[in-house]
Amino acid sequence: MSSSPLLLNESWTITADIELPEGGGNGMIVTEGGLEVGPGLYLRDGRPTFVDNLLSLERPTLPGRILCPEESRRSP
Repeated sequence: MSSSPLLLNESWTITADIELPEGGGNGMIVTEGGLEVGPGLYLRDGRPTFVDNLLSLERPTLPGRILCPEESRRSP
């Protein structure tokens, strides 16, 4: 039994309140799963980026269309 909700074939949203350091930021915001499977949201060069690890065979990555400003804000 898993403590995580089943996300397969379901609509869902990731929302994160973040504070960026001066000059932007890089790094993981949230992830679910492990080395082999699961979605994640991270910053790459100040841009929110979604990744979905599919059994380590594929990792579709979707970068956000806008950069996060250098102030506290709600990430898209």
